[in-house]
Parts: sequence; structure tokens; C-alpha cells
Amino acid sequence: MQEKFNNKEKRQVRECFGSNDLYMVCHEAFLSRAGRLDGAKVDAEDIFYEVAKMLDSLEGYPEFSSDQKDMRRYLSNLVLKYREWQGSTVRDREMIADTVFRIVRILMCHRWQLCYSEDLYEAMGEVLKSKSIQEDGEDVNNLLLGHCGELSKWINEEYNGHLCDEIERAVRGETEKQKPRSGRKSIDPKNITASFNYMPNVDHRNNRLQAFYDCLHRVFIHEDTDAQVFINIFSGTTTTETIVWIRHIRELHYLFDKLEKLGLITHPSSYGKWQMVCARFKCLTKRGTSVDDGMTDDSYVIEPLTPDQFSKDSGTPDSHDELDKIIKILNPRINIRESLQEFIDYCDEQREHDDIKDYRDALANDLQIVSRL
Repeated sequence: MQEKFNNKEKRQVRECFGSNDLYMVCHEAFLSRAGRLDGAKVDAEDIFYEVAKMLDSLEGYPEFSSDQKDMRRYLSNLVLKYREWQGSTVRDREMIADTVFRIVRILMCHRWQLCYSEDLYEAMGEVLKSKSIQEDGEDVNNLLLGHCGELSKWINEEYNGHLCDEIERAVRGETEKQKPRSGRKSIDPKNITASFNYMPNVDHRNNRLQAFYDCLHRVFIHEDTDAQVFINIFSGTTTTETIVWIRHIRELHYLFDKLEKLGLITHPSSYGKWQMVCARFKCLTKRGTSVDDGMTDDSYVIEPLTPDQFSKDSGTPDSHDELDKIIKILNPRINIRESLQEFIDYCDEQREHDDIKDYRDALANDLQIVSRL
């Protein structure tokens, strides 16, 4: 391929990949930077192709996995390569290379199939810290983190290791125009038997899920929730079982938004996220008596959830200290023993001791188990 695409070729790429999740992220990530280029005429299609070339090369060469020198050399070669792009200044070349590098890095963070992807992610991060090419690097990182869910799904379910070849075929006119995405079919959640899948290759997976269950049990999920049922629902099994959520729906919304954005769970692409949540969760709703006579207790009923209860304007909190600490237990980049101890300490500070004895005992048992791993 030539140094970068002409207008006709860019149009071909847009027609074939316009609804591709990675293409859309490349477009958004480079949007603010494109307007600050000094002379190079670079668009999302060029960034998309450069990301594809780097991603394909890293996919096939595990020797890159543990050497920061290789990653430093790779970034420097990108800057050098873009010197050939017409009108590019030093600042332009560094901005383009930094963007490509950051997008590929976040993809490697979620690449479950590669045993060396975590090493690559860490090595690339250290190189970016040492280079400090762009002052807005953290802004780009935060934008990419906001797309972790779709990037994780794309890299693990759609990427075949040969994206560069696919783009080149599109530019040559050998690929049909990608059909626009149709809206999801309306599916009754009660007919869904799929479940969520928490990182199948992560170390100590079941221990993390057990601790996740114990942290939620009796505080966020009903006390009758069976531990094995809970673990199965986060292990990609076929099931009709459900979990009863006993806190506000806004908190359930927050939990699954965060789990998906961090790329900690996936679900079958044929269903929407909230369809899946409604299939595997119900809620405990407080129903008061019509007349408060002081003699009758309020009753509680278990009710199904509907996707429209998770609309963007449903008042989801911006942060949630307790749930954030619970979510940390599933994060493979955080030591499970340390995250569990942090949550136990948080419970001691927040709750009355006589209210949490059994609850804390379960967490302490988890801590003893993971300490022996």
C-alpha cells in the first residue's frame, strides 16, 4: 500500500468499515488531534489502517512480549515512518504515532487469547510514560477507557488477526459495502438462557468470582442467592436461573456499566447488555400497604426487570465507593488479596460490628483462601 489513503480509498474504507467498533473508536480518538495537525492531511481511515498493521504484527510475534526496548523501537519507527507523509511536521508525526500506539495498547489490555498481551500492555505503558510525547495523552486514554466494552468484545469475538488484509481488499474494491447495523430485535429477557462471561483465562477465576459473590451477598443481592448459581451466571453457562437484586436499580446500572467499560465481562453479541441484565436479574421491590395502621408490615415482591429501566437518564451515580471496591476484586491487574483486604477494611469502617459478623466471616474465609494461592 502507498504511504496513506487518497480520498477515494478513504471513502472505500468508510463504506466497508463505517460501523466497525474499532473504526469508530479510531475516528473519535483522533478527532480532537486531527484539528491540531500542522501540515499532514490524516483522517480516521489512515489511523484505522495504521492500528491494523501494528495490531496484526503484534498478534503474530510473541517475542515483543517482555522487552520495552522493542516497544520503544516500535514507537520510534512509527514516528520515522510518518516522516514520508506529505506535509508532516515533527509534531504531526509524534501525534499520529502516539495515537496509534495508545489505541493498540488498550486493545492488548483486553486480548484474552494471547498469553503475552498483558506484558505488551505494561511494556507499551512504560514507553509512553518515558516518551511523554503528547500533553493530552491522558485525555485520549480516558476516552479509550470509555470504550473498553466494545473494544473488548471486538478484539475477542471479531478480530481474526488479519485486519490489515481486509482493509487492503476494501481499498482495492474487493469487499462489499458493509450493511448498516439494524436495531436489535425485541427479545423477551425471560427467553434468554445465555449468561455473562467473566474473563475465562484469568488466574484464580473462581476464587475471584466467589469473593465477588460474598461481597455482594445480603448487601446487594438476596440472602437466598446460591453461590454456585451466581458463579455460573458469570461463567458463560446456559441457564434459566436469576439473581435477586435488593438495592436500587441505579446501583445495578452502575455495576454493569463499570464491569463492561473495564472489559471484565462479555455476553453474546446477539443480545443487548440490558436485555442480558434483565434475563439474569430480578429486583426486590418494597410494596407498602394502602393504609398505614401501624399494624401491618410492608411487603416485598420479586419483580422482573425491563431494559427501559436502564435508560441513560435513570440517575446512575457518577461514582460508588463500595461497588468500586467490589469490582476491583475482579480486575486481574489488581492483586486479589489486596483488593479483598481493602474491602474488608472498608466494611469495618462503614458498618456496625454486630451487623456484619457473618458477612465479614465469609470475606475473611475468602482472604484465607487467596492468601494460600
